[in-house]
Amino acid sequence: MAIRFPTNPYEDVLPSEFNKSNKKHASEFFIAENFKQYGWFVYEPFTDTGIDRIIQKKVCPDGHTEYNDDTRQKKQCSKCSKDLMKITRFVQIKTRELKDHDGWKKDKYKYFGFTLSSADFKTDPRYVFLLYSDNTTKEDQDVLIIPISDFFDFFTKHKSLGQSFFSTTSFRQGNGKINDLNYNLSTKSWVYHPTTKSEINLDDFVNESGLKKISDLRLDNEKQTVQEKLTEQKLALYFDPVKWNKNVKMVQPILDGRLKKDYPEKLKIQREKQLKSFKEELPKELKTSIAQGYLIKFKELRDFAN
Repeated sequence: MAIRFPTNPYEDVLPSEFNKSNKKHASEFFIAENFKQYGWFVYEPFTDTGIDRIIQKKVCPDGHTEYNDDTRQKKQCSKCSKDLMKITRFVQIKTRELKDHDGWKKDKYKYFGFTLSSADFKTDPRYVFLLYSDNTTKEDQDVLIIPISDFFDFFTKHKSLGQSFFSTTSFRQGNGKINDLNYNLSTKSWVYHPTTKSEINLDDFVNESGLKKISDLRLDNEKQTVQEKLTEQKLALYFDPVKWNKNVKMVQPILDGRLKKDYPEKLKIQREKQLKSFKEELPKELKTSIAQGYLIKFKELRDFAN
């Protein structure tokens, strides 16, 4: 019988006892050790590109490998004797404590607040969000493991929630906190956007159920097809026509202006005026800092401080 996923690998401390300064690293190692117990090879990226762990597993190409099989020491499927293939998943980990609500949700739900920006949404179907609750109860922790394809499917199906999630300015800026993910204290289940009348159950993504989701070989065998669908969904969610129509009157004249023959010359004049203004008005220390910083890659700014 498989052990619970996740299980605390730290014998002398609870995961919720880590503080802000070390919680991120402790939680990432917590997740890594749990994946290993279920037969995944786990790697830490050399640099931070929004991916916290890269995980791989050897599985039967005909789907005989169970989500909890440890195949790390195997080369062939124990059922059909076919050579095992290796699948890869790219995991972004978000760790949070459950927080209390005010108002009517108090004592009924606790919320898991997390932040995702536009840069976090890849169109590679092997990309996975892992939301780790380190204090669901005093004894247990939970993870929600959501492949990017399921994430887009969810917000495409629940269109109004998708519009509110992807349309905010804070989402574009990468600093918008989402508090719609909740833990129902009476049913002990994970839900999204609870209201006085309804809630959307997310238990299909919790713990072992989430592991089954990312073990789906469709993400590998039909990668191109799934990726094309992801791209279509992403564009529809990012550039929703309801959102666009509200701003089209302001944006359209700007776009039309760029099609005019004199636009390149006007742009050149505008840039020259701006550069002259910078040179004349900015303090010497600031100009030097800019010239030695990221603007050095622009040819026209290489003598900016002189």
